Amino acid sequence: MMEEGRIPPKRIKFQEIVEEWKEEDRFSALPDCLLIKILSHLPSTIHAIRTVLRLHRQTLTQCRQLKLKRFQVTASYDTPYESQVSNWIRYAFVFISSCCAMEMVEEGRVPPKRIRFQAIVEEGKEDRFSALPDSLLIEILSRLPSTEYAIRTGALSKRCKHLWTLVPTLIFNHLAENPLWFDIVDKTLTQCRQLKLKRFEVDTSYDIRFQSQVNDWIRYAIRCNVEELNLSLWSNGLKAEFLLDQSFFDCSFFTDLVLRGCIFNPIGAISWKSLHKLCIFDSKLDEDLIGNILSGSPLLETLELDSCYGFRLLDITSKSVKKLVLNGYNDPEDEIDLLADVIFINAPNVLSLSIQGNLLLWNVLLLDVSSVVEAYLDYKKMGYWEINRKEEKEEMLKRFILKLCNVKVLRIGCFCDKVLSRLEAKGFEFPYEVS
Repeated sequence: MMEEGRIPPKRIKFQEIVEEWKEEDRFSALPDCLLIKILSHLPSTIHAIRTVLRLHRQTLTQCRQLKLKRFQVTASYDTPYESQVSNWIRYAFVFISSCCAMEMVEEGRVPPKRIRFQAIVEEGKEDRFSALPDSLLIEILSRLPSTEYAIRTGALSKRCKHLWTLVPTLIFNHLAENPLWFDIVDKTLTQCRQLKLKRFEVDTSYDIRFQSQVNDWIRYAIRCNVEELNLSLWSNGLKAEFLLDQSFFDCSFFTDLVLRGCIFNPIGAISWKSLHKLCIFDSKLDEDLIGNILSGSPLLETLELDSCYGFRLLDITSKSVKKLVLNGYNDPEDEIDLLADVIFINAPNVLSLSIQGNLLLWNVLLLDVSSVVEAYLDYKKMGYWEINRKEEKEEMLKRFILKLCNVKVLRIGCFCDKVLSRLEAKGFEFPYEVS
């Protein structure tokens, strides 16, 4: 039984399930394989032990598993427990099958302390993790949440100490302001030996001081023919600060791009011949730049613009683009915010259209959306002065519904649902059947 606070919980005496003539209950009559399956779905081993109304201190010494599917520990940690935790890890790796989820969370404001792992196996005996082939170990390391975790596996297995340098996925996440972190990434990349990258991700706070270093990272990824690139650079203001290098706009290996806080200034035509999905956040885009992106991405299927600005017409005439997402519109250069902006959307070949987020606009008008069969509306028409009247919001939603006459699935989010309720109260009815 787990303790709550300083007072130990009272033991609970359960009534006998069977009658005095000791007829066996139906639960106990189940076969062992089914009982084990039921116990494995309980939220913790403590709950499984409670099924016999007692708790043993030496839990692991009583386990008889020949194979473990999952081993998880979530607890406060301090150095006096280092030896015990190391013993648990040794136990798990002796019986591990496919994955070992070991989570250690230290509560309070003190940052988590580094844990020094003891040798997983005794001297002269190879653990089963190290016995796995390189290809499988690399696959496991590539599925970890960041490259930092992959490097740390060197404490678990000597074979992983340098194997992380061959992992085709590099993920660097760090949102705290620490200039030394950028130097750490530089050093890490010098140790990598990848010939080809599947994915390269950077998610960090950014300012102009690190322009050269970030561009070097991108050049490295391009030299490795990276396919999926996620570049999320968070600045203090709303405006993008990182200027993309010209070499970035001529890469035929990109298949998936996520770009946040980037300045687009291509000289000449963009060439992203293999790109299938493009998500842009917090960037200034005009009609010519959007046209350049579309013409240089003949395989582009999904285009998502999140809090982008600078355009008045979204002219998505590309036959390959089937999904368009407009998530918010906010022009940080519009200091007065007269809400005079009107956005036109022309997307004759798009099948899925989403309009959502905060729209600091006067209006959004749909031109040709005749191919749209699935739509999602969850936007909030607003301004700093909240000068939009309810009637204007109702009229905007009404025009959307009438224009999306060929949709088969129309989803209305919570923001638009309130406006729709007012429309229906005034007698508005859908002119077509949707689910």
